[in-house]
Order: sequence, then C-alpha cells, then structure tokens
Amino acid sequence: MTSSANKKLRSIFRAALITAVCIPFSSLAQNSEFEWGYGQYNDDQNKGRMTSYLGYSIPETDASMVSAHCSAGSSGNFSLIEFGTDTSGFNDGQQVDVKFSTGNFNRRMNGTIVGTNAEVGISGVQFTIDNGDPLWDAMKRGITLKYSIEGKALTTLSLRGSSTPINNFLEDCMLYAADFRNSGSTPTPEKSDPRWASCRAPENQKSRNLDTPITVTFANKSEGYRSVFWMDFDGKPVNYANLNAGEEFTIQTSLGHPWMFTDGPGNCIEMFQPQLGVNRFEIGAPSPSFGPE
Repeated sequence: MTSSANKKLRSIFRAALITAVCIPFSSLAQNSEFEWGYGQYNDDQNKGRMTSYLGYSIPETDASMVSAHCSAGSSGNFSLIEFGTDTSGFNDGQQVDVKFSTGNFNRRMNGTIVGTNAEVGISGVQFTIDNGDPLWDAMKRGITLKYSIEGKALTTLSLRGSSTPINNFLEDCMLYAADFRNSGSTPTPEKSDPRWASCRAPENQKSRNLDTPITVTFANKSEGYRSVFWMDFDGKPVNYANLNAGEEFTIQTSLGHPWMFTDGPGNCIEMFQPQLGVNRFEIGAPSPSFGPE
C-alpha cells in the first residue's frame, strides 16, 4: 500500500463534518457512500512494523467513522478501535460508558474520549478490545451497529459488507500476537518503583514504542495544584490535565510512555513510568524547597 493510500485509510471524518455542517452524526454514519475496508501497511511511526487496518469510511476522502489497527510486535491479543461520535462537552482522556447494540447483542463498554481538539484522528471514543471479543462477531453478523454516549444522540453504522474486512483484520491481529508469543519476547519490566521515577533520568525524557496499552488514573493526593504532562517521542512535554488537590484524571497510555507532574510554577515534581499491573498512580510528592503548598 502506498503512503498516499495509507494516509487516506487512516484519515478522519473531521473534514466530512466541515463539509456537512448541521448534518447529525447518525445521518453521516448512514451515508450510503461509506464502506468497510481492510488493508496493511508499514507504519513509519512505529519502527516500520507491518500494521493492519480496519475502517468504515468513504473511499478516497477524509471521511471515516471507524478506525481500528493492530501491529506486528504487539504483546497481546487485542486491537485498538475508535468509533466516531459527538464528543462536544467532553475532554480527551475522559472515561465514558458507551452502549452498543446490534440484533440481539446489547452491551455497555467503558471507553476513552479521543480527538476532541485534534487535527488528525477520529473524534470519538477509543477502546482496547480483545480479538476474540463478542463485539467483533456481532459486527460481522449484524445489519446495523448502534451506539451512544450517555446524553448524546444515537449513532448508527451500516454493517453491510463488514464481515470479510473484519475477518481479514482479526486474522492478522491474532497472527501478530501468536508471532510475538512464539518469539519469546516480553515487555521489559521497570527496575524501580514507577511511582518515584526521577525527573532527571535520561530514560524518562521521551516516549518509546512498546505496543502495550495501559489505562491509568492519576490522582492528585498532594496539597497543591499539579499539571499532568506526557513526554512525547521528541522529549517535549504535552499537557493533558491540570489537577487541583483531590482531583483525578484517567488516560489510556502505553508502556514506554513517561508522564511528568509539575507544580504551579512548572517545576518537575515526579514522573510516572507505566508498568503492567499499575493502573493507579497517586501524585503525592511535595514541591522541592517550598514546604507545604
């Protein structure tokens, strides 16, 4: 697949919203021009690894309502999938319950709001789903998929033509996971308590791709204000949340993605290195040299 085609596949429905002002999400999702598609490409942003893609989009446009992917080297039998929907009033990283239904299948799932202010990527809800999850089978067999965030209008996707692309996608994802297990590779565990990572250690300064997603809640248990920053792949801090004492923030992150917490003046107080089995981190270190805040 060419880089141009890859860009088309991974593009978003945001441009479609610009050209379809006042058309509700439910109408956009049921547009007869949308099609289910599957493809493979080498992801230059993930060490060139073979990656498989599943989407529900309008071919040769920037309109997409579903985007799922999995990559060679992944350490688990799961995929990331995003469903486009109205996210107005929500913030990136916010956890929400989404109700799905198709045929006799009815289920509530907890997802993460993504893309509310992004120029690229779907604006909607992201999930980490096991490749054997019943939702996949329901999507292959159903006629339409309906879903909604509480308080928002129902979004309806046509499932016509979804079976073959979903089957091809899941076959790839399960093969990637099997290859990883057979290789004997395992994520490298942290050698120290991730709750007390140093602000000065070089390995904490930028993110690395380790392909293992983790959902974590940051709880501000300090006596003052704390800002939450993700250290990107270039080592630049990206602000995700600002927490007063007692507030919390939940985000889906990944192994190898360090997080930094600063006080009001911007001093790095402590850092968090994601680790398997650690789903909650209490920010509690005091600001250096300032005493009680």
